[in-house]
Amino acid sequence: MILLHVANTMTAVIELHSLTKDYGKVKALRGVNLCVNQGTIFGFLGPNGAGKSTTIRILMGFIKPTDGNATIFGQDSWHKSYTLKSRIGFVPDTIRFGKSFTGRSFLEYTAQLRGIKGTPMFQKQLLDQLEMPEQVLKRKVHTYSSGMAKKIALIQAMQHKPELMIFDEPTEALDPISRKTLFTAMKELQKEGSTILMSSHILPDIQEICETIALIKNGSIQSEGSVDQLRQGKSRNMTVEFKTLPNSDPVIPGVTLLSKEGNIWSFNIVDNLKGMLQYLTSHNIVDLEYQKLSLEDLFLSAYENNSKDIKI
Repeated sequence: MILLHVANTMTAVIELHSLTKDYGKVKALRGVNLCVNQGTIFGFLGPNGAGKSTTIRILMGFIKPTDGNATIFGQDSWHKSYTLKSRIGFVPDTIRFGKSFTGRSFLEYTAQLRGIKGTPMFQKQLLDQLEMPEQVLKRKVHTYSSGMAKKIALIQAMQHKPELMIFDEPTEALDPISRKTLFTAMKELQKEGSTILMSSHILPDIQEICETIALIKNGSIQSEGSVDQLRQGKSRNMTVEFKTLPNSDPVIPGVTLLSKEGNIWSFNIVDNLKGMLQYLTSHNIVDLEYQKLSLEDLFLSAYENNSKDIKI
């Protein structure tokens, strides 16, 4: 497991220390430690029931931890929940609206809750980019499709350019164009200093937008770091087609010859790609195939034997 909870010069926006949450005999969180630094887009990755939403509910002050603590901007997320919410943009995993709200009145209401008078600075740009024209905003929100409902939820969370955004499954129900638009807006806010915690089980989204990720399983953090850091120590395969066969099998630290089928040899490589490439430069090869270890590979490796995951 890779741990990054070391002192650094960056400012911590979110800190979780030995965070636990029990629902009777069910342990949803088991001593979670996590640090999200200012100005980062942080991916919180895990299958349904791993503890992602429970962690977010604690951060938002919706539920109280059983033990440990969670702080945002150095303040306890439970005891200072009211004052912290004005600095946070939040999108839950499940979107529900009161039947009296139109899209326009919902955006106005959520802005007023944060003490904003008039139209927030970023609202018009988001409405244009996410294709939410005025005729749509005049409609009752409860009549929106799931994609439109997600858009209006995202706009209310970003319209005031908050210091911190906490998004639980933000791309679910979005079409590909809206997804790209969302990521562009997130990066724009990041450049202005905002911090984003994004929970998801959609691996390509996490890999595309997040610089740092944490993988949670059964209420515990399994690994944490950048995708490149999480790849360290993981094996991957290479298939090589030789024009002229080598005289002998290679002897390279971290490289295992898996099979030979005529001129096509398969290798398993662990942290010594350089050594393998040096070996290949001394031989005449026709082609090679080497697939970079993806976040999906890391995810499946971390979550194999996942039958004990508990849904919360």
